[in-house]
Amino acid sequence: MSHFDQLGVSSERSRVSGKYNGLPTEQERRHRKLVNVKKTAAIAAAVAVLAVVVVVVVVVVVVVVVVVVVVVVAAAAAAVAAIVVVVVVVVVIVEVVVVVVLIVVVALVVLVVATVVAVVGVVGTVVFVGFSDKSSESTQHLT
Repeated sequence: MSHFDQLGVSSERSRVSGKYNGLPTEQERRHRKLVNVKKTAAIAAAVAVLAVVVVVVVVVVVVVVVVVVVVVVAAAAAAVAAIVVVVVVVVVIVEVVVVVVLIVVVALVVLVVATVVAVVGVVGTVVFVGFSDKSSESTQHLT
């Protein structure tokens, strides 16, 4: 029993022609063409749906990749910025420490120089005063 026998087409053919010779009738040919067109349309629709799904998946994957790349680059930039901030803070702290040390050293040098000058001044004054006293005594003996 053929597909067309199940559809009731062969009974139509045997009624029209009165006998079955194995060749398809015009109605059977049209029916086959219609079935083929429907199959082709279904395949084309499935391919179109598949193409849309593929395009959507590709777009989603591209968007996800772009977002991941942007997030990774932003995180790397933030890490670099954090490192730069730490380096800048360390440099500023080192500069402040160096400036404070220099100020202390300069202050100590000034203090030492002032102390030396004061000591030399005092010693000089004592020596000079003592010398001038002795010289005045010696001049007094002379007079």
